[in-house]
Amino acid sequence: MISTADAYLLNRIEHVDGCRTIYDLLLHHAIGSPEVCAVVDGKTRLTYRQLLEVVDQTAEALIQRGVRPGDRIATLSPPSACFFVTFLASVSIGATWLGLNPRHQAPEYDYVLGDAEPKLIFSPTEFEGRAYAQLLRSLSHQCNIVELSDLSDPIRSLSAFFNRDETGAPIALGERRHQVRPGDIAVIVYTSGTTGQPKGAMLSHGSVVQAARENARWMGDGLGSVMCASPINHVGGVNAICMNVLAHGGKIVFSHRVDLDVLVDLARAEEMTYLPASPTSLAMLESHPATGPAFLAGFRLIVLGGAPTPRHMLEGLLKSGSRIFSVYGQTETCAMGTITDEGASLSQLADTIGRPMRGVSLRIVGEDGQELDVGETGEIQIASPYNMSGYFRKLDATKDTITSDGYVQTGDLGAWTSDGTIRFNGRLKHMFKSGGYNVYPSEVEAVLTTHPDVDMAAVLAVPHPVFLEVGHAFVATRDPELGAEDLDTYLRTQIANYKIPKSFTFERTLPQLPGLKVDRKALQARLATLPEASK
Repeated sequence: MISTADAYLLNRIEHVDGCRTIYDLLLHHAIGSPEVCAVVDGKTRLTYRQLLEVVDQTAEALIQRGVRPGDRIATLSPPSACFFVTFLASVSIGATWLGLNPRHQAPEYDYVLGDAEPKLIFSPTEFEGRAYAQLLRSLSHQCNIVELSDLSDPIRSLSAFFNRDETGAPIALGERRHQVRPGDIAVIVYTSGTTGQPKGAMLSHGSVVQAARENARWMGDGLGSVMCASPINHVGGVNAICMNVLAHGGKIVFSHRVDLDVLVDLARAEEMTYLPASPTSLAMLESHPATGPAFLAGFRLIVLGGAPTPRHMLEGLLKSGSRIFSVYGQTETCAMGTITDEGASLSQLADTIGRPMRGVSLRIVGEDGQELDVGETGEIQIASPYNMSGYFRKLDATKDTITSDGYVQTGDLGAWTSDGTIRFNGRLKHMFKSGGYNVYPSEVEAVLTTHPDVDMAAVLAVPHPVFLEVGHAFVATRDPELGAEDLDTYLRTQIANYKIPKSFTFERTLPQLPGLKVDRKALQARLATLPEASK
């Protein structure tokens, strides 16, 4: 049953083209298909009606805690029902939500919390042997922490947080939700840049909802059920998976960790229809004895992204009979900006990133800012209603990224082909993908140079059979005893493990350009001669 406090939304949803905010999507399905399963996490199963109820309870408790429109709310969690409930509750009352990855380390949390200044953080007391609540309390940026006792059971975990005022809270809840507008910032996703400092990309309700509804249009009933094992601080997990399935009214099955045995069993038991995949995840599936063409054929929809998919993987996928698409996008474009054609050929899937999605204007420009002809390589720039509003508290970075006519400068290189598709030609910036994660060498270099025995560092990408690319670090040091194990141990206390270089070369000095910048081209030429970089 829909509460009286939310009845005002019914008329809004029945108007032309429906939902305007993220909460509208939830309410739409709670009204239209209340008994359909929405969330599965371990033994917890919530229908859309039940999900709405626990989201409402959490939202009321947030208001009672003094959360106001525009306040930031953070959740530290693996992919879980608790994440999804706190996310939906926060944005429903006009707060701005951000996710924190359990794999990160104290300095990374300290920076993000210092920048975002959340009013409240939802966090597990402990997860996989790590005391997160205690860790957060030790940071320099103090926040109110709501401890989650059981990540797979949002009702149990949040029960101590609920303290309903039966007379006032529902009215305040309805009024608050009525004030939320499509242009209000719903989510901040932190993504590093060339400076090495993470930047918070601000995604509005309008951009998230429009992107999700457009994706639900072309994805169709393939969104009936999905496994979410992706990090909650990543645009892929929040938008490409959870929001797309919510827009369709499908089922999200959460897994707290990437365990192939568990994921394969769950995929069969829960009749998964949607497989969002990167080359790394496909390589892992290929190596599992229980997967193969028959397993993949169970998915109606397979969407590939994160990096170009090798041809040999695509050949196997095409035999599955599933609908298969390759997509391209980034955090600043709300996950997706281009898509390959329905029934795309092996060549289009392997060699292009498809065409601009409906509603997307894409151009490829040269160094002079002029649009280039077919076959000429330049920067991919994207304008669309799905784009970010800017970077949180970083006006200069926003101006450097969004052009005066509203295009996001992606920093990626591409070229138009004669049939109107786009060929991806690499990255203008130094960022590389490792196992589906963005790794920004400048960030890793900045951390390396905080080690007392490191004078200078440069991180370059090298090929890897599973993760596609990993980092190799050239390190300038005056200490001849400094070794790879020393730096690996140090970095594990500073940054997430996927950012840590897998190999090191130690030098007295690094080659430099006349402007005293590291000569990356010279180092790139040396990589092929280094045995430690090819392991």
